[in-house]
Amino acid sequence: MSTGVVWIAICGIVGWVITVWIQARHGYPIEGSLGQKIYPGGKDAEATKKLLEAELAARDQTIANLKERVEILERIITDSSGHLGAEIERLRA
Repeated sequence: MSTGVVWIAICGIVGWVITVWIQARHGYPIEGSLGQKIYPGGKDAEATKKLLEAELAARDQTIANLKERVEILERIITDSSGHLGAEIERLRA
């Protein structure tokens, strides 16, 4: 075997190892020797799923609050000044 072929084989193996490591690190399924999918994480995957669902719910609530605030600001900006002053006085009372 020439050294070029050996280097190509070594680079291929190192590239494969790095690819599998990155996939496992980020939770992507890894293909086993028989073609089956191996999902890294096991029991931690359920905890991660619940954590992500909680974070998504909090994000959705924040987005809803921001939408409401933007709607109020749009109404204030587009409202004539007379109506705005009357509304503020009504709220103060």
